[in-house]
Amino acid sequence: PNIIAGVADDFMNDARMKIYTPEIISGYRDRLHNEIGRKLDFWAVLYAHELADKIKPYLDVFDVITFWNWRADSLTDLDKNLERLKGMAGEDKPIYAGCYMWDYGNHKPMPMDLMKMQLEKYLEWYNEGKIKGVILCSNCIADIGLDTVDYTREWLLKH
Repeated sequence: PNIIAGVADDFMNDARMKIYTPEIISGYRDRLHNEIGRKLDFWAVLYAHELADKIKPYLDVFDVITFWNWRADSLTDLDKNLERLKGMAGEDKPIYAGCYMWDYGNHKPMPMDLMKMQLEKYLEWYNEGKIKGVILCSNCIADIGLDTVDYTREWLLKH
């Protein structure tokens, strides 16, 4: 009972979309919805750099979208990218903002000014009802002494 969803991570690329059509993905969603006696949602991980018209048929299939920025420098376009995603997925599609504390795309620590901006923007969106919540991803970097992790911990206590 503590499992609530299946997640398609790192899916929105040409190689996977070539093999797994929206019809195939719909079949997986239908199985999650119907085969165990209760509905499990089907979530997708989407990165800002993957926003393209070709993904729209896939967005229609997933129940929930988690939206991430692989490169810290794309955080300056948060509002524009969320607006584009909502235009593609529909205003009613549940979206969770994915929050990294490390700049994976540039292989370096997240600049603190972008970390602060990211968290404040996500709080604003949440309060405005634009997103359902925030997913914090610290996995392999939570205990290596990053200022962004400490800041996030303080931000969570405050909010």
